Amino acid sequence: MNVKTMDKMTDQEFDHLLDGIGENDPDMITLPDFMETLWSLRSKSANTVIELTAKLIDDHIELDAPEGVAVRGNEVILGNHRIILRWANA
Repeated sequence: MNVKTMDKMTDQEFDHLLDGIGENDPDMITLPDFMETLWSLRSKSANTVIELTAKLIDDHIELDAPEGVAVRGNEVILGNHRIILRWANA
């Protein structure tokens, strides 16, 4: 059996794989299990953990972060990424 790993798949092949997860094949992994496994693998490659503390003050989020992490209000700058957290009412 010739099995192609995810890193060798085209976007179309990967989408097709995701579309077929759990459909009519009891031996296939379910999408939630697949996503949990993928998250687990990706999180193991992270060598730095940054813990943020969020406070809800009136109607806005305020973040506390360790020294060296750029935080302003509900925004965090990590490398070349700007992360904005928004409050969503359930």
